[in-house]
Amino acid sequence: MKKELLLPALLQSGWDCERGLLAPLRKSDYYELLMTAYADLRVDTLYQSGLHGPGHIERVLLLGALIARNEGLSPADTRLLLRCCAYHDLGRVDDWEDPDHGARSASMLASEAFAFARQDLSEAELPILYAAVAAHSRSGKRRKSWA
Repeated sequence: MKKELLLPALLQSGWDCERGLLAPLRKSDYYELLMTAYADLRVDTLYQSGLHGPGHIERVLLLGALIARNEGLSPADTRLLLRCCAYHDLGRVDDWEDPDHGARSASMLASEAFAFARQDLSEAELPILYAAVAAHSRSGKRRKSWA
């Protein structure tokens, strides 16, 4: 059974939904893309912890949707961004110092076990998924080596 932490609050009337950051999101096509990403999220495959577990992933998905709306991303680019948000911490082994978890997460996404996370992405989108996930946990100095 999937346990949503943020979704009930988003749907709750009166909780920042009539004003603030969420009202414009709720009234946009990005909201449907966010809800689809939530529905498709395989919580059982996520790193399980109170800090970087499912609750963190839900918050990152929400922030990803807000960024996509703010930047005017296309639906395809928004779906790709939300996929990166959903699975960026798969390879975590520690909630604290774990600088290589992005690279491990990208490797896991490329494996057969995570084919479900790639099934609707194009061949052109896969390198973007892997690079974004791998690079998110690298320091600025180490990130430059990916260019």
